[in-house]
Amino acid sequence: MEKAPQMHNETNNPANHESSESERPMTAEEAMLAAESYRKFKIASGIEEAKNKSKEIAEMNQDFISYVQSKYDGDASKVSQKEFEIWEDDFIYAWEHQQQAVKDAGLAYNDAEEAKLEQDLFFTGKEEVLHQTIEAQAGRFYRERAKALLEAIQASDADEEQKRHESDLLSNFYNDVNRHIEMKYMTPEEIRDEYPGYSGARDYDRIRTSYHNGAIKTLNSLNDLARKYHLRPFTPRNYWTSEASNQTDDMRRRMRYDRDMVEEYYSIAFQDKVKKANHRLSQALSRGY
Repeated sequence: MEKAPQMHNETNNPANHESSESERPMTAEEAMLAAESYRKFKIASGIEEAKNKSKEIAEMNQDFISYVQSKYDGDASKVSQKEFEIWEDDFIYAWEHQQQAVKDAGLAYNDAEEAKLEQDLFFTGKEEVLHQTIEAQAGRFYRERAKALLEAIQASDADEEQKRHESDLLSNFYNDVNRHIEMKYMTPEEIRDEYPGYSGARDYDRIRTSYHNGAIKTLNSLNDLARKYHLRPFTPRNYWTSEASNQTDDMRRRMRYDRDMVEEYYSIAFQDKVKKANHRLSQALSRGY
């Protein structure tokens, strides 16, 4: 008689055992461990990506400077707007990813830690080098972008008060920049006359700094407004003022870099104003003031 086939217990089949294990719901403790593991992975990945993108942006600025030097003998004014904006688009793309990485690392509201991740971004402190960067050279197209923004504001469905408020940002930016330029290029005697007394020098520094910070904040607002209207921002990123408290060395470095960068930006956007102020100061100093 033929022997009947032996029936196997499915629970003893390793494949079936693995399947049942994978389908088994996680316990609360296992879910917490998995969530914590993913959180740590997300933070570590964000930190690494933020560092890499900061380095990439610094290299991009340096590549742009080298490109202008080799192709245009260092004269960035010869770079067409279309050509420039190819570089600027790459910068914007990298910066957006860098900022997302900062968020992924859970450091979007931790200035000290964010500034630490961005150390490689601040590749120079020399004004003449900052002047040649993608960020500063965006100042060449300030008026075209201001005109586009004004047209978008006027064409919007906003009420007249809102339109006026948004349009005023452009004049506010110019006024803060103009006052900062005036103060920067004052003669020592003018400073003493306008800010006399024991605390005069401190008052001068404080007020000059406030106009600089005002220009930075308004430029950031203009960038945000341009993005709201789906326009190209005035600069490829926003900047930090020097107003934060409890500043670390990394924060101060970031703030100094940003302040100098904005100054180089507006020295290009309003180059005639800066040239006149500098010429006036040079003339005054030559006469012994």
